[in-house]
Amino acid sequence: MLRPLLRRPQPAALPREGTARLLSIPQNPLPGRAEIGWTRSARGMLLRTAFWPATGPCRGTVVLLQGRCDFIEKYFETVRELRRRGFAVATFDWRGQGGSGREISDTAASHVADFALYQADLDCVVEDLLADCPRPHLALGHSMGGCILIEALIANPRRFAGAVLTSPMVGLSPGLAPPMAASLASAMTRVGLGRWRIPGGPLERSRAEPDFNDNVLTSDPHRYARLRALNTAAPDLGLGNPTVSWVRAAFAAMGRINAQGGGERISVPVVAVAGAADKVTDTLATRRLIETIPAGRMVVLPGCRHEVLLERDPYRVRFWTAFERLAGEVAPA
Repeated sequence: MLRPLLRRPQPAALPREGTARLLSIPQNPLPGRAEIGWTRSARGMLLRTAFWPATGPCRGTVVLLQGRCDFIEKYFETVRELRRRGFAVATFDWRGQGGSGREISDTAASHVADFALYQADLDCVVEDLLADCPRPHLALGHSMGGCILIEALIANPRRFAGAVLTSPMVGLSPGLAPPMAASLASAMTRVGLGRWRIPGGPLERSRAEPDFNDNVLTSDPHRYARLRALNTAAPDLGLGNPTVSWVRAAFAAMGRINAQGGGERISVPVVAVAGAADKVTDTLATRRLIETIPAGRMVVLPGCRHEVLLERDPYRVRFWTAFERLAGEVAPA
C-alpha cells in the first residue's frame, strides 16, 4: 500500500564540480554577469553559489537565503533590484535543491536529516563567499531560509548586521494541520521510514506549478507565469514533496526557534514581512516571535500570499520600504 505514495531512497546524487551555471530565459533574464562556483559543505556536499557586485557605489552585501524548492534563478528579479539599490548579492542553493548536490537519488524530494546541516551550509558559504565581500553584511531569508536564518542569529547574534525575513517558516499554516503532520513524521521516522517521500502530492518533480487560480503562492499572474516558465525550462532544479525526515527536522527547528527566550538573544535589527493571506506559513506565529526580538519589527500585508517577493507591485513596494528602513539603521562596519 505504501509503494504508490512513497518512493524508496537510494544513495546520494552529486553534481559535477566545475559545471555550475545559471539558466537565463526570456521571461527571466540574468541580472548581469555573476561569479558562479561551488562550495563544499558538511559530508562533502557541493553547493552551487553565485555572487553579483553592486551597480554603482556599494552599500554592503546581502546574503539571499532561499525557501524549500527554490533555486538561484527564481530570485533574479530580486537580485537585480538589490544591485540597483547599491548592494552586492551572494546566494546559493541549499543541499538537496536547485543546482546543489542531493543526499538521496530521488532528486525531486527535499531531504535532510537535521536542519543543523543547513546551518553547516550557511557557515561554509559565509566563510567562502563573504570573507572579501563589502560590509555591512545583511541577510534576506524566505520561508525555510528564514527559519534557518533565525536559528543562526540565535546561535550567533552578530553573524549578520541585520536581517529581513519574508514569510519565515516559524510555524506552518493551521490549514496544513501541523500537529498531525509532526506526529506522523515522528512516528514514521521511528520505524525507519525517514527517507521516504511524504504522501499527498505528485510523485514526480513538479515540472509546472498548479494553474494560477489554484496557487497559494502569489496573486500576481505575471510573476506566477514566470515561475511556471522557469520550472518548465529547468525541471531538474525543481522539487516535489519533502521526505518524512525533512518534515521531522523542520518541526524540530521550529520548536527550537519558538522555545522560551530564543528571540531575546537576537541583538541585531530584524524585520519580518508576511502576508495576511499566507496559506503556507503561520503569520501569527511569526508575529509572536518578532515581538520577542528586542530590535524586531513586523509588517503584515493584507491580501498578500506566501511569496512576498513574487507578489503584486503594491505589496512589493511595502516590502522594499521595510527593507530600506532596516538597511538605513545598519551602519557600515
